[in-house]
Amino acid sequence: MMQSRRIAIALTVFSCAFLGTRSNAQTTCPESTGPDVIVGDITGPANYSTIGGYEALSLGSYSCNVGTANVGWHASTNQHPVIGGELYRYKVVNGAGRFEQVGLSWLKHGFYALSNILCCSTCAGTDGSTLGVGCSDPYTASRNGDPTGMGPRYQVNAHTGYFIYPPPAPSGGNTGRLEVAVTDLEVSSAGGTRYFGNCQYVTPDDATANNQNNNSSHREVTVTGSGTAWTFGFTGSTQREIPAIKAWQSCESGVTARNVQIPSEGLLVLAYKTTNLGGGIYHYEYAVYNMNSDTSVRAFSIPMPAGVTVTNIGFHDVTRRGPDGVGGVQYDGTDWPPTNAGGTLSWSTSTFALNQNANAIHWGTTYNFRFDANSPPVIGPITLGLFKTGTNIVSTGSVPTDPGPPTDTDGDGIPDSIDNCPTVPNPSQADADQDGIGDACDTCTDTDGDGYGNPGFPNNTCPTDGCPNDPNKHAPGVCGCGVPDTDSDGDGTPNCIDGCPNDPNKIAPGVCGCGTPDTDSDGDGTPNCIDGCPNDPNKIAPGVCGCGVADTDTDGDGTPDCHDGCPNDPTKTAPGACGCGVAETDADQDGVPDCIDNCVNIANPFQEDCDNNGTGDVCELAAGAPDCNMNGVPDGCDITAGTSQDLNFNGVPDECQQPGGISFCFGNGTGGPCPCGNNGGPGRGCANSGAGSTGALLTAAGNTVPDTIVLTAAGERPTALSIFLQGNLRLSPGIPFGDGKRCAGGTLKRLGVNNAVGGVTSYPQAGDPSISARSAALGDPIPSGGIRIYQVYYRDPSPTYCPDPPGGTFNATQAVQLVW
Repeated sequence: MMQSRRIAIALTVFSCAFLGTRSNAQTTCPESTGPDVIVGDITGPANYSTIGGYEALSLGSYSCNVGTANVGWHASTNQHPVIGGELYRYKVVNGAGRFEQVGLSWLKHGFYALSNILCCSTCAGTDGSTLGVGCSDPYTASRNGDPTGMGPRYQVNAHTGYFIYPPPAPSGGNTGRLEVAVTDLEVSSAGGTRYFGNCQYVTPDDATANNQNNNSSHREVTVTGSGTAWTFGFTGSTQREIPAIKAWQSCESGVTARNVQIPSEGLLVLAYKTTNLGGGIYHYEYAVYNMNSDTSVRAFSIPMPAGVTVTNIGFHDVTRRGPDGVGGVQYDGTDWPPTNAGGTLSWSTSTFALNQNANAIHWGTTYNFRFDANSPPVIGPITLGLFKTGTNIVSTGSVPTDPGPPTDTDGDGIPDSIDNCPTVPNPSQADADQDGIGDACDTCTDTDGDGYGNPGFPNNTCPTDGCPNDPNKHAPGVCGCGVPDTDSDGDGTPNCIDGCPNDPNKIAPGVCGCGTPDTDSDGDGTPNCIDGCPNDPNKIAPGVCGCGVADTDTDGDGTPDCHDGCPNDPTKTAPGACGCGVAETDADQDGVPDCIDNCVNIANPFQEDCDNNGTGDVCELAAGAPDCNMNGVPDGCDITAGTSQDLNFNGVPDECQQPGGISFCFGNGTGGPCPCGNNGGPGRGCANSGAGSTGALLTAAGNTVPDTIVLTAAGERPTALSIFLQGNLRLSPGIPFGDGKRCAGGTLKRLGVNNAVGGVTSYPQAGDPSISARSAALGDPIPSGGIRIYQVYYRDPSPTYCPDPPGGTFNATQAVQLVW
């Protein structure tokens, strides 16, 4: 498996040389001393199907080294980065904003670093085992979402970067990807619910250099869809080195976010806002984000004065998916219970000593704490209890003030602040019409709000209501309370007793119902309202042919003439290809009737006729027309169409006469110069950085039937990594590509990757499948007579030889065309 990844990365090295710069502008580098990896861009996202009530996505990550030393990227060890993704949602609930985490992924393990430029203006390229100074490396969203390269979070100490390797991979469904419950999804909008994706890198050498606090970046995510079909996208650009928790401040004003650095340990962020809900009630909202603390958080508490009334206490955490807990079991997801006692409001979970898998705020997660109180905020202490050490960290934020003793003017035991009659005793707080004024002091108790008071309330000074529950009536009238005396159709009968209240011509539905007269236009005894053909006295339903047309069947074939395309042909109901009265005979059963078949007795469903002489190619081949390359096309057509060359003008395609294939696309300048004027010798590719190089040469030896073809590349750099490629389209004279020219086009298949020995390498080697077998395994079975183009790309690491632009760090042989 790792070998196949190396091959994939080798191809990426070549292709990524042509990628354009990202939307984020380059910055001045370095930003810090030592290795320092950041998230330069968040890309993708990749979308996956809903499984078990959970949608899934993955975020691509484009890393940058903004430090002064290389960042380790060593595969198959624990000296490489791990990459995590998170999803957050902002929405307003009951008048106050909430910023909550709704999704958390496992970790992608890095294994090879490219040397691209995204964040910095220069890049010191490497061999892929490290990310060079100023360099950037892209991991696509689909690669980060591949479970085979993932591991759990619990094995990683995000503060030191240490982790166990190799990790256990997730298994089944979307496990390991960034999963989010369908119940947490709704269509996003700029003025409504918004979502944000967060990416974070953790790596040992970055942490050792104390550069781990800038490893998170975020980007706004769009959400569309409904039910179990949702699609994720992006809006805006990546906010580098800013964790998503701080996006809360961009969603609404008044939000404070404080960094809380645990001494000699990780970084926490405490964010909060207090919202005045009116009526003396305030909503307190807190969010605690653990960026990289391994010791984690198990408790959250604030001072709560005795005179403060607290309601709507709430807690929110994030659901972990898959067995991502200590020992490969799931973390305990129990909500933290609140306690309001002894002048403190607190939430907490178990200690580490009692339960290593307790629901602590582990790294990469955000938990929320909230409540309503009848007291405005002041800045006070907020205490965070640490999970593994048992110690406390104290920060500051909004907490309720001490309101002092309540005022009770009327002495009824209800404080004035909540008394609906503060100057008249009313301990029951009765308020029949719920207008906020108690019955004891309300001069017009009016439950239906029409300005007329309910009977039985002695304090009322307003007129009495004869229909106290009907805002539109003060007396019953004809139709009674709750029903208006409306006569919609003006026929003198109120709607409440009119069987057709909107039809002035009826007070009962009759046969046709209200609004429709019982007219019989065609006099057949059936009123129009139930007559399917109201103007046809012979029909009360359209039948097959519709009203006014008889259902006649002239040829007796069971299809009436009105729908019969051949009304006088009992064997047809449509003309078909041959017309009415002519049978659709197909002697060769190729789906083409004999009446239009250009080769009646030989199957030719696509009617190929390359010379347009009216006789199909298959018939001409059957009659002896030559087809030396067995591609199903007469040789003369191949030559005329230019799909085969006939350089000696003997009427026979050249590919049928040249053992070893046709070599073309040379780097000697005959088909256009090489990228840096580095022309090679005759019949070869462009020259490489080797002393006296005349370019690499690709040859083919053996037979195509049976397949004994061996491709050999010579003249490469002594140990060059070489990729044998097969295409189905000839690019001539070739396209500049690295230090050479690309000549194989169309659908490219990677046959194999080898290292040259003394500048020479071949495919297949011992144990490798044949070329045709390998092509079939890659989804391209080669038919008899099929033409394929072969070329070898190989590494030339010299940065000074043909530098980029326009060159690169790789070159290519000339191309060989084979007919199979």
